Amino acid sequence: MLYIIINMQPLYGSYCAKFRQCIAYIPCRPYDVRLWQAQGASYQEMGRLREAIECLKRALLGADANEIAIALKLARLHNDLDETVDAVAYHRRVIDISRAMRMLHCHQSTVSSDDANCIGKPVAEWARSAMYVAQYYYVLEGGDLELSRGLLEMVAGSNSEDADAAADLLKRVKTAIGREENEVKEESSIEM
Repeated sequence: MLYIIINMQPLYGSYCAKFRQCIAYIPCRPYDVRLWQAQGASYQEMGRLREAIECLKRALLGADANEIAIALKLARLHNDLDETVDAVAYHRRVIDISRAMRMLHCHQSTVSSDDANCIGKPVAEWARSAMYVAQYYYVLEGGDLELSRGLLEMVAGSNSEDADAAADLLKRVKTAIGREENEVKEESSIEM
């Protein structure tokens, strides 16, 4: 039994053969991450983003717990479909996994492991995800500005290519935090 319903439209291009191979192997190997990724890539090339997302979610089920490449692809696809909340969730997953992997490595090493040196994978690997999440919470009314500030400080202090953009956004986030604190002080003085 096939696990996927195929739209019977004619397939063209180089992804046709790859797509048909995936369909043929899926009933035999339903948890093969590479097959689901290949089928998701084929759907993406065909412009069928919803089906690509479903395939990549299925690939994520069988993938290593520390897999971030699939989560990044899912974040991009959700962003392309203007599903920002889902895109942010996958970007946060990338950040959390990257930071957790480094913390695990730091605690297993015999060298001193202070938190400043153990912030995760190199920031450059997850800087774009941090920028996306920080921008989302900055723009969102009532968003988590402290989370934005923390992420932006890490990216701005790194040697990633996004460091300058992070520093600029960090200034705006700090201004917004200061504005919020002033509003809270004014409200508390009015109540007294």
